[in-house]
Amino acid sequence: MQDMMVLIRKAVIQAALIVMLGLVLAVVVHALRSDGIPLFSSGPELKTTRIGQGGLKILSASESWSQYHQGQAVFLDARDEYAYESAHLPGAIHVPPEAAGVKIRELRDLARDRKVLIAYCDDRGCGKAVELATSLQAYGVQGVSVFPDGWQGWLDSGYPIEEGRQ
Repeated sequence: MQDMMVLIRKAVIQAALIVMLGLVLAVVVHALRSDGIPLFSSGPELKTTRIGQGGLKILSASESWSQYHQGQAVFLDARDEYAYESAHLPGAIHVPPEAAGVKIRELRDLARDRKVLIAYCDDRGCGKAVELATSLQAYGVQGVSVFPDGWQGWLDSGYPIEEGRQ
């Protein structure tokens, strides 16, 4: 019986050591990664920032609304057609990333009129907005920004939406 207790104690200690080693390794890897998730946050970042080599501007919901409300911005909905037709951000144009080339003339004209083009999709987990913005930059369109919180972030912020096709 005592041998069994020694074996159980040894197994528990080994399991605890493996878990602690895993946690230490995870923290070290996380600290070394440039795209790691912040361990501590003071809330959402409301300041305009830049990301990546392309220098895409990242906008918060309040910044996006302010630019739109002042007539300085147009939203580009990168979601699928069904989602866009169900509802979208005010005045949004439906531009899935794969169709950027088809609407390039219209989008260049908007950018020339000093409109900021703000791409968005569903939420932070959706990469279509960045894909669309990067594609537009590759076509030479200036003034492209991304609203990474997307549709869900907009709804959570309580800003108005539009329903149906524009």
